[in-house]
Amino acid sequence: MIRVLLVENNSADAKRATEMLRETENGQIEVTHVERLSSALHRLTRESFDAILLDRILVDTHGLDTLDLIQAALGRMPIVVLGDKDDEAAERQRLEQHGWRVRHAFAAANGPDAYQNYIQRSRGEFSCAKPSCMKFQNAWISDRTLCYLATGKPAVVQHTGPSSYLPDGEGLFRFSTMDGAVQAFETINQSYEENCRAARKIAEEYFDARKSVETILQTAL
Repeated sequence: MIRVLLVENNSADAKRATEMLRETENGQIEVTHVERLSSALHRLTRESFDAILLDRILVDTHGLDTLDLIQAALGRMPIVVLGDKDDEAAERQRLEQHGWRVRHAFAAANGPDAYQNYIQRSRGEFSCAKPSCMKFQNAWISDRTLCYLATGKPAVVQHTGPSSYLPDGEGLFRFSTMDGAVQAFETINQSYEENCRAARKIAEEYFDARKSVETILQTAL
């Protein structure tokens, strides 16, 4: 029997989700429904579940810290945040109203050539890190950022911890505050070509596979 904790404050939606889950596994899923996050946390400290389904609106209302609280109680138990297409459409409209141009991930990266072309036509990268990367503070940097740097495109990314070698300030900018991000964009726009050259230089100096693999092998052997 699979035990699922459903956190949904709309009784009609909760009923539909419960019926769908029970039909999917021929009655092998036991659903426990609560309406409030506080009730969910209370249950999690006293009962064992295999997964949790969480209403997206509850996350939006209480903030992403809610997921951290639940994850702490769950350990490695999977969390599924429920939403619908109307949510996605509203978020897209809100972004576009503020000047963003939104591309679906599949359209931009449905193959190596399409992904490379998308990055090459970009002016640069702006990216925020996941909460887990911020907590570890291990100077994490994404493979996407490396693709931008290798293409000669500057990157403005969230600071994920101190680094003894990772550059910061030309080609690659690591911000900790909104003002820091804005300042990085201003610096890039003032000398865009120089920052493009600096980005490519960072990729060659710090992330060339021939150099990094050699270092790994020397350390290991």
